[in-house]
Amino acid sequence: MKQIFKLLIPVLIFGALVSYDAIAKDGRHAKKRIILTTILKDLDKIINRDFGSNADATYYPDADIIELACDGTKETSVYIVNSNGEEISYDSFDAGMNPYYMVDVPQVPGTYYIVIDSPILYAEGAFVVE
Repeated sequence: MKQIFKLLIPVLIFGALVSYDAIAKDGRHAKKRIILTTILKDLDKIINRDFGSNADATYYPDADIIELACDGTKETSVYIVNSNGEEISYDSFDAGMNPYYMVDVPQVPGTYYIVIDSPILYAEGAFVVE
């Protein structure tokens, strides 16, 4: 019985370390933040220094989606444009109802641009599909 425990404990410890290492490796490359250039459109927001409206985009290459967080942008349009300037996809959502939105990424490798347009702000950023 003692010999079984002597064999079982190292196997369990080794298994736990290997699974932790695999999870850590996947977590490091699971998402990429898209750097957005943002321009506020609402002059009252700029004058009053109330910068409550913003947009944030995160690209998840393993899931082929972009997660958007658009806070205070009202009715928001989202475009995916290729490097030739051609519109690949278009969608709109009401950020007042739910500020989070998922956008499908094109399947063809290349450089693409995400454009976020609303009455409050305009933002754009580039991402690469490999």
